[in-house]
Amino acid sequence: MQYDDFLEQVAECTGLNRAYGDRAIVAVLETLSERIGSKDAGDLAAQLPRQLRGAVAEAPDEPVRFPADDFVRKVAAREWIPAREARVHTRVVLRTLREVASDGLGDLLASLPADYHSLWSEYRPANGRPVNGGPVVR
Repeated sequence: MQYDDFLEQVAECTGLNRAYGDRAIVAVLETLSERIGSKDAGDLAAQLPRQLRGAVAEAPDEPVRFPADDFVRKVAAREWIPAREARVHTRVVLRTLREVASDGLGDLLASLPADYHSLWSEYRPANGRPVNGGPVVR
């Protein structure tokens, strides 16, 4: 996965410029690494572009268990934005990660509790187009 391609897709899907797109990606990755712990975060880092590996470097040894709504709130706090916007950013980043990374990442995301599954569902609010070719959501 190339950083510029990943960032471009996130920025396009969210309507963010590159700087804010990068901030959204980092906020989601930092929160994900907190949720999955250092072992899985290390595996994730191996699949990330080098520019993003630092976002998962500070993962705790053990996963910190919290519900999906708290995940979104943590992303919102890291980005200094409302939770509603953070939910969109989270969906786009996780969906993009799931599409471009190995099956191992898909398995990792699928292993999270059921309330997390909505966080990578099809959604593109900024331009009405779906993430990665899915149906249009209006």
